[in-house]
Amino acid sequence: FFATPNPPPFLQFRGQAFEYVEKLLQRLANEESRSVDKEGGSLEAQAPTRPPPAVACCNGSCARTTDDTDAAAPQSYDLPSTGHDAMDAEHAELTAAMIVATSSSTLASVTMLRDIFAAHASHEERLMRDSGFGESHDAGFSAMESHAKDHAAICDAATRAMKEADVDGIVPKVSVRALCARIVEHAEMYDALYEGRLTVAT
Repeated sequence: FFATPNPPPFLQFRGQAFEYVEKLLQRLANEESRSVDKEGGSLEAQAPTRPPPAVACCNGSCARTTDDTDAAAPQSYDLPSTGHDAMDAEHAELTAAMIVATSSSTLASVTMLRDIFAAHASHEERLMRDSGFGESHDAGFSAMESHAKDHAAICDAATRAMKEADVDGIVPKVSVRALCARIVEHAEMYDALYEGRLTVAT
């Protein structure tokens, strides 16, 4: 038996899925401990279980319902340096686009962020292939394939966020923050792996 950090469910739902499962298990454990008192009597009537937390599964997010005060935004939008001038320049462009998107939450700004990220992802994947980074005979365990799949997942998340825009063209702030958090997480988890290893300049 083995585990990998990049199965399809994790790529789609990230840590939210694990967090929700942990809450369910904790609630079940609490119910079990309350069901029997020291003499073996039932305490169900004295300690009714609390209802489960509200869950919003629309748009494939599977996240707890929340409002715009949810702390979904990363602490910083700065993306790590990769040691590659072109990639670092694109990271700076992404940082600026994330700041604009989270400040305005407009459909136009989120669309621009999605387009900038998609162009960056395409360029990055080409550089990795040309540099021979992450190649493997087993595509299921290829660093390159995992990287590309996460790019696609982020583009899908951006498209879902864009579809949440209201009639005034405003995207919920929590969705914009979550999208930016995914981009920062991706850069920290994946882009840092090829630091100094891209041999192609452009």
